[in-house]
Amino acid sequence: MKNILFCSKAHFGDNFFSQPFVKHICDCNPNVTFYYYLILGHSFFENIPNLVNLESEFVDKYNIKLESGNPPEDLINDKDFFFNLIKEENGDLIEFEYKNKQMITFNIWCSFLNDAKDVEVISLNRGFIRKINILNNRYNLNLNYGINNIELLPTILKKPDINSFLEWKSTISENTPLIFAFNYIPRCSEKIDINSILCKLSCEYPEVIFIVPNYYYLFDNISNIKCCDRDFNFIETRSCINLIQIEKILSSCKIIISLISGSNWIFFNRNFVNYETRPNIFFLHNSNNYTKYSGLMNHWYNTATLTNDEIIKNTNVNDIFLEIKSILHP
Repeated sequence: MKNILFCSKAHFGDNFFSQPFVKHICDCNPNVTFYYYLILGHSFFENIPNLVNLESEFVDKYNIKLESGNPPEDLINDKDFFFNLIKEENGDLIEFEYKNKQMITFNIWCSFLNDAKDVEVISLNRGFIRKINILNNRYNLNLNYGINNIELLPTILKKPDINSFLEWKSTISENTPLIFAFNYIPRCSEKIDINSILCKLSCEYPEVIFIVPNYYYLFDNISNIKCCDRDFNFIETRSCINLIQIEKILSSCKIIISLISGSNWIFFNRNFVNYETRPNIFFLHNSNNYTKYSGLMNHWYNTATLTNDEIIKNTNVNDIFLEIKSILHP
């Protein structure tokens, strides 16, 4: 029998947005064992009973370089077997043998799978349906697929340790406003100096505590900026368990400020539907070239929940001060 290997050379965002579809395929076919090979984001695919991770030394090497701040793309000619299978954009439906198993690659990269070439939920779902039909017809398989609306949202399956955050939170007043600002810097799109913006915001709103994923030297001696890595030991790893830890604390925040990079969208998952008090989410941008992403996410959320909500608001860098003021001091 042919075994399916879900694979992707993309970074976290694309893998995160493909997760609900991969999970659904596994759930619909509980007697089939599936496999996966990813560069980043393993934690979001763990705890699916019939999904097995095929790891490699190359992934460790790739991520060590990525985490150092150096571009890892020069490793593209590495001799890693799996990465060489999928390093080209069309590394899909490739048959090979691995440990006496007959395997077929299933490229789950969003831009490869759908007609829209982006994170558009309807087109992406069509892409998975089309791929399942190809697999069934070409290889005489009988894979089931029939996703329900709410299943279109990513699911957080792993329970993280956030005790360090909870211990700190118990030391502050429950009336203290918390604002979470993602400061993961996008690698291939517009750059926003979010750290300098946060320094100004922290001075303008000393009663607010701002929380960020990553420490930055400008935050030294600013008492109302907390860094998840420095203060709570939420350390970046290639499995992205730190993002699951961050996701768990977002429900405590009054405001979320997001940027374009996929790691900044971790709030976008099924848990968000059940928040008792929904945070105000602002997608920060410098130009209108990237405002489509908040529209795509609002559309995705409304398709999944059968609602018509604007959960994410486009906000220009120059307007974020006024937006925060309107919420904190209406």
